[in-house]
Amino acid sequence: MNITHLLPRPRTSQQRAAQAARRDLRRELAAYRTPSDIADLMAMVEDQDTPEAAEVRQILAENLQSFHRRTQHV
Repeated sequence: MNITHLLPRPRTSQQRAAQAARRDLRRELAAYRTPSDIADLMAMVEDQDTPEAAEVRQILAENLQSFHRRTQHV
């Protein structure tokens, strides 16, 4: 039985750099926590059709969900 497909693959330096860049972007966008902050930044990237803009929108959407989860219990 071959289980090598279950083992994690070694990551290349390019993959590690991309992951570090995503982590840095998440850290920078964490400052945008309120709906108005998020809406302002979303407006800046809404007309951009790039993978980077899509990633920013995804992170901001997650920030907005976190905001609503935090305020729901208050």
